Amino acid sequence: MDLVTIADSSGGRPGIIVGDRIFDLKVGHPSHELSRWRPDSVVGILDAGEEGREQLQALHDALVAEPDPVDLGAAWLPLDGTDLGPPIRRPGLLLSLAQAPNGGIAPILRSPSTLAGPDQTIRFPNPMTSNFVVRSMVAVVIGRRCYQATPQQAESAVGGTTLVLEFCTEAAQPATPGPFVEGLQDRYLGGQRPGAFVIGPRLRLSPGGLGENVDLHVDGIDIRQWQAPDLARVSEILSELSAWFGFRPGDLIAFGPESDRGIRLEGKEAIAALAPSLGELRALVAR
Repeated sequence: MDLVTIADSSGGRPGIIVGDRIFDLKVGHPSHELSRWRPDSVVGILDAGEEGREQLQALHDALVAEPDPVDLGAAWLPLDGTDLGPPIRRPGLLLSLAQAPNGGIAPILRSPSTLAGPDQTIRFPNPMTSNFVVRSMVAVVIGRRCYQATPQQAESAVGGTTLVLEFCTEAAQPATPGPFVEGLQDRYLGGQRPGAFVIGPRLRLSPGGLGENVDLHVDGIDIRQWQAPDLARVSEILSELSAWFGFRPGDLIAFGPESDRGIRLEGKEAIAALAPSLGELRALVAR
């Protein structure tokens, strides 16, 4: 199942993709049994755990079997053309993983305020900036609490996946150790950098995208292709990170290609990240 956040003046409402349409979960289903639960957000769905997934699956199956029962018209929106926000509106923790200078993994804290949804225009932090870059990534969204977890426990905490376009000055790679370096041994924690963290358009409620090839297009040209880590490798890394971070539903951890310093941008590009299971995430760049 794939979830989206439908953009509106209140910050967004959750929807589920069925074919080429979106069902607005806030409108609900005319069936009393299927309309008992109307989640406020995608994170609310993740936080509901297995019970929430079961209810959502029942609704999805009913919509596939009978997509247009009486009084359901207002709940349907076209997938193509509906304004979408980030599938996770404001994660409690936003980590971007890169390779540290010593070859270890560098978890870089990003501010949730840098989050943006699909098809947005991303502007250079400064018109004179000459080192603005983009990386394509796959993000894991946490579905259950995870702290000091084994790899098996970390695997069960993966709630879903989504595409990421990370825009920042310089490469997303810390130059100096951050405040947690003593405990992280050969790991580094990097600081903030100006930019934007574009995610979406959909959140797949499975480890979709992991182990798949991810393409980065600039102005329609395939610039870079890389293979996302598989679920086993992601679980190992989450297990290591959970020694220092207490993950909660909705937290987002983005995985990118190793040793990738990003593609330098000029300021008038159309950018897209593509993966077979996660679709296409687009953004425009301007000075």
